[in-house]
Amino acid sequence: MSEVQISAEHHKALMALTKPELIEKMVGAAIELKIAQSDLKTARSRLYECEEYGAQARVMIEAVMERWYHYSD
Repeated sequence: MSEVQISAEHHKALMALTKPELIEKMVGAAIELKIAQSDLKTARSRLYECEEYGAQARVMIEAVMERWYHYSD
């Protein structure tokens, strides 16, 4: 696991906390991380769906334009 770089100000604030306060902060951060990861997974899934819809739309537009040019000749 890599080290997290924090400012001297944050380091000083964390060092001033008691063990129960520090544990509470770390648990809160872990919960926020889990929620953020879940949100990211949902966002990536939606982005993938949107990309698929965009690709389908391009194919349909190309087909319509091809027929349009075919009938206009």
